[in-house]
Amino acid sequence: MKKSKYNLIWDLDNGKKIAFNGMTAALAEIEDEFLQMLDKAETLDVSKLNEKEKELLAAMSDGCYINEDDFNELSVLNHTHYKGKYRNDTMNLVVAPTLNCNFSCFYCYESPKNVTMSDETCEAICAVVEKFAAQDKSLYLTWYGGEPLLAKKIIWSLSERILSICREKGCNYRGGMVTNGYLFDEETVNKFVEYEISEVQITLDGPPHVHNARRTLKGEKKESFDKILENIKLLVGYGIKPVIRVNADKTNLEDSYLLLDILKENDLCDLIVYLAQVKSQTDTCKSFMGTCLNSEEFSKISFLFQQKLKEKGFASNGYTQYPGIRANFCSADNINSFVVDPEGYKYKCWNEVGDIANAVGNVRDESLVDEKKQISILAKWMAWTPFDFVECKECKFLPICMGGCPLEGIMQNKPTCEKWKYNIEDAIKFTYASLIEVNAPAIEEGCGVE
Repeated sequence: MKKSKYNLIWDLDNGKKIAFNGMTAALAEIEDEFLQMLDKAETLDVSKLNEKEKELLAAMSDGCYINEDDFNELSVLNHTHYKGKYRNDTMNLVVAPTLNCNFSCFYCYESPKNVTMSDETCEAICAVVEKFAAQDKSLYLTWYGGEPLLAKKIIWSLSERILSICREKGCNYRGGMVTNGYLFDEETVNKFVEYEISEVQITLDGPPHVHNARRTLKGEKKESFDKILENIKLLVGYGIKPVIRVNADKTNLEDSYLLLDILKENDLCDLIVYLAQVKSQTDTCKSFMGTCLNSEEFSKISFLFQQKLKEKGFASNGYTQYPGIRANFCSADNINSFVVDPEGYKYKCWNEVGDIANAVGNVRDESLVDEKKQISILAKWMAWTPFDFVECKECKFLPICMGGCPLEGIMQNKPTCEKWKYNIEDAIKFTYASLIEVNAPAIEEGCGVE
């Protein structure tokens, strides 16, 4: 047998040790027996182990801390990577019924167009869904924009038809939306419940004085923070718990903590709140490059935010705060995922929506995009892989990073490291300490790994 290349082991201030494995994202409190098993892995004779040692070995094997000698981790990761890229049991369909927006955020990467989705495009989307749903698979539909709630009638109409198709064909369905949160009312939230739009992301960039300066209403002097906060509470009252995204750059770091106090005062501590790194990835957003954080800078403030989340009673060990294993990085490098703009053009990446030069087809008529160009752009996304780069293949963080954002990788012709390269030790130790607080007896029991 042999020990995993993706083991990370740290000493703690309390004298104990913990081990993390990147292949499985397993976290274990370990004892000397664990380390001894790792040390003798290559000469291990399983037949000579006692029952206690066999139990330990089985636990270590489950976590991939130790593997069979013929288990090639890099080959397994490569296989999993391409399996993820070409899986076709789920369709991730992102629909932007309009690219118009009622906000004018300085870091927006889109160029608004005064176009709303036509009946013809809606019909074409339904045809795409019906063809896919007939294969007894799963559909995840996300409404996007611009601000999607500027086109409510289209959302309700399409949602009703797509839900009906999925129910008739036995296709699993999940609905979500990325929205600025300003245009909700009770009737709208009732529609969300009716059409199963249950996963909602809303952005608040800090307390009112910060958010209102960064996320301004287009053509109006009204402030948006208080209304969005009330709308969040409205959603929660109907059983929909939106994820709160805080777009972070060098100008709003300290103030992001004050937002947590406001959410707490409004009994919203059970919502997921996370920091997102503002990036300059398109020509539209080059003007604010100087305010963007690089990955190392972002990793530091991300860990500080994780600490603040725990301090103020929010979830601090799950989504975005603890590394997870990846097959491929995102929907952009998955063969069965597309973003559809109001004119029916299809894109691989959310950041390219509306830029027809990067379209990989059109749901109304595929011939609207030259076939050779379609193939070329699609191949660009699907051919991108961290396994083409020595630095990735040799990196301990490959399973939880997979080369970073493929858009950035394609643009720069090199992988971009995720925050875990810089803060994983702090984040994992913090997670362990949090788990100990709520489950100390269970963690401390056992002979070698828990």
